[in-house]
Amino acid sequence: DVNHFLVFGEGEWLIRDDGYFAKWTDQHNTLLINGKGQLGEGVMWFDGSELHRLKARPRITRAISTERLDHITGNGIEAYPRDSGLKRFVRHLLFLKPNVLIVVDDIELDEAGNLELRFHPEQHEMERDGAALITRGEKASLRLELLTNEGVNLTAKNIAVEKCGYGFEVETMLNVRLTTKRAKWRNAVALSWANASETPVKVILEEKGDKWIFTAGERVVVLDWRTGKAEIQQ
Repeated sequence: DVNHFLVFGEGEWLIRDDGYFAKWTDQHNTLLINGKGQLGEGVMWFDGSELHRLKARPRITRAISTERLDHITGNGIEAYPRDSGLKRFVRHLLFLKPNVLIVVDDIELDEAGNLELRFHPEQHEMERDGAALITRGEKASLRLELLTNEGVNLTAKNIAVEKCGYGFEVETMLNVRLTTKRAKWRNAVALSWANASETPVKVILEEKGDKWIFTAGERVVVLDWRTGKAEIQQ
């Protein structure tokens, strides 16, 4: 679950963890490469032996919290097998307070391959709004929108997963998949939420050279690819 994240807002879970299941990357909110996940997956209990042998150190490289913006950056490259061809997997989480999370991924392979990002909303029912999906719970509504949709396919469906209980109970999760085939991929997904009776704010992306500018209503945050830093625009 390296570079995996969860979202809780308006009193309930919005983006979920898989829970007490066998250890598979595809049940988390992170990256798959050519259909495969991270080291240690595929067994009932996480197997860290290969990571220890390789002295692999996936890590958080930035964690900044301010009154209006939190910015967390994760470097996930060392969580993946060496033969995956992964050269870069940096994830930026931009929490534009109090109700917008922008997930920006910078991914590079040594040659073109099948790349897939997965997201798992808490609710099972959804509606489509262009490149966005909207789910509603008892307390909250969530909008998940792909902002960089050129050459990217978005699908969503409920999938069965097997729980690690005595009876191996089966549960379903809403599985949102973004897929593309390329060697380099910079991708942005906006998550926004509101009270269940309200409409979450729509996030707009504008690309200006090395800067990605995200606007959510009157709030604007700028990610500078040269420095890797994000700032609120005054």
